[in-house]
Amino acid sequence: MASLAQHTYRVPRGAPGISRWRTSGRIYIAAALGYLLLLPPQLTAAIGSSQIAPYRFLLIPAAFYVAACYLRGRVRFNAIDGLVLVATFWIGASLLVTTELTEAFTAIVAQTTDIALSYFFARVIFRSENDIRAFLVLMVPGFALIALALGLEAAVGKFIVQDFFSELTGRGVDLETKYRLGFMRAAGPFPHPILAGMFFATLLPLYLMSGIRNWPKWFGVALSFGAFFSFSSAAFLGFFANAGLITYDWICERLENVTWRLFLFLLGTAVLALELGTSSGTFGLLARYAALDWTTAFYRSLIWEYGSASVAANPWFGIGYADYVRPDWMPTRSVDNYWLGLAMQFGIVPPVLVALATALAVFQVAKSALSGALADRRFRRGISIAIAVFALGLISVSIWLSAQVWYYMLVGMAATLAHSGKAAEAPRMMMTPPARRSAPYRGRPALPAR
Repeated sequence: MASLAQHTYRVPRGAPGISRWRTSGRIYIAAALGYLLLLPPQLTAAIGSSQIAPYRFLLIPAAFYVAACYLRGRVRFNAIDGLVLVATFWIGASLLVTTELTEAFTAIVAQTTDIALSYFFARVIFRSENDIRAFLVLMVPGFALIALALGLEAAVGKFIVQDFFSELTGRGVDLETKYRLGFMRAAGPFPHPILAGMFFATLLPLYLMSGIRNWPKWFGVALSFGAFFSFSSAAFLGFFANAGLITYDWICERLENVTWRLFLFLLGTAVLALELGTSSGTFGLLARYAALDWTTAFYRSLIWEYGSASVAANPWFGIGYADYVRPDWMPTRSVDNYWLGLAMQFGIVPPVLVALATALAVFQVAKSALSGALADRRFRRGISIAIAVFALGLISVSIWLSAQVWYYMLVGMAATLAHSGKAAEAPRMMMTPPARRSAPYRGRPALPAR
């Protein structure tokens, strides 16, 4: 893939000595995956008993490239890789314990693709900040099209994208029309409006802090407002949390006594107070009150109560895809908490390992932002903000399919940037050669030859 055509982009300010960067063919493959993530579920292919989403047709063959990169030493195995890998193996073992063999095999392939392959694909494809910048630039047209569709859907009260593809494929639209604040909750190509909102909320720190110049940056920032058309409380909170942390980072650069250590200390104190002073703890409070109406908040508290009881009864391997025990008057089996849902299905080990991998990726990439070019430092902090807010938002929502792939891709990007200084393969940059220094004067200069 290294031999594929390359294209040259302008580099952002704050990267001294770099005149421009080249985009490898790897990044066009990543952009292809990005556009496949934006295709609706009506394009899912049914092969036997398996339902293969469009992006899986790229990720599954990419497993060979991922393995080759690790075997040849182009990417170094690290602790975050190990956590994701063990979590994926545990999910597979859990499915073999709780599910029939045929169904278990299909589910193992799906979970391995959406979790492990998504993460490791990002690990091997993105090898520097400039790779991710190029990817974001290439994705602007696709994000713009979906943001426009979300706005139109919210305004006209119709699922435009999925209705269109439903007419083409004959597959139905598995969405419920709901209104909030006088507008329909738009979904675009996503299987639920919440997923659209969570996806687009991450674009704010990614583009605003990327260091990309001119229109792609501001276009990307504007597109992040597409999160509002989902009219999801989690998307609203995610967007404003991202905006707040970006503002705090801006203040940190200008006031010496305001630091991220201070923020983490205050946050830790608040979490400790909630854990000691409330019966439901931080997780329970966030899951309960991160909602726009009291009925949703009440139902989430019930999910937390009965879901936690299910985990306590089946702590190691979960219940697989079986229904969990709850009162008959709770008709829906959905779990509005990604971490709780993982524990219910596959046991307590996978969510703990994935959460540790996420926290380690955020911590390490934020720590790596203490040195380097200014534009790169800001971008690394932007990626850590996007992941941290996304992960916290998953306390009140669940993600699947393309939104889940996007989450693990972000974690993979962070894991790469956290160790990019130690990478075996340096990013391909066109460097401006340093100016020659004159040799120090050591006696009489030589006379010119005659």
